[in-house]
Amino acid sequence: MGQSNYLKAQIPGNLLSFFMKLSHNLERSEPMMRIADSYRKIRQHIDLLAKEAGRDPAEIILLAVSKTHPWEQLKSAYDAGCRDFGESKIQEALPKIENAPHDIRWHMIGTLQKNKVRKAVGSFSLIHSVDNFELARKISEVSEEMGVITHLL
Repeated sequence: MGQSNYLKAQIPGNLLSFFMKLSHNLERSEPMMRIADSYRKIRQHIDLLAKEAGRDPAEIILLAVSKTHPWEQLKSAYDAGCRDFGESKIQEALPKIENAPHDIRWHMIGTLQKNKVRKAVGSFSLIHSVDNFELARKISEVSEEMGVITHLL
């Protein structure tokens, strides 16, 4: 995984307003179109705001939270250009990871238990939910055993 910047900030009022309008307008669409259209519109709006702020839009990653959605629905976001997907449960994520294209960067955004670290390491590009030293140490040990680098937040 390259040196990407993961933007963590409050949503500005104009972007929040945009999301609310987008959500309202897309409620009547077909699920596959809603996902692809939502991704495209949000990405375009982020790109516009980034340029206005003097930032490179490529520095900002739009993470599609894919939990509870089957890969068949997520594929439309992938086809629209999304390459970063977030999952909160290992058991739900692994079948998607196996069936999805290999250029996707999967993010573990849910709580990770120490007994599931072996399943997570090597499957996720970034683990967002490391909340204690023991978990970080376990991830480090398993990553070393497997010969992989695991990125953490």
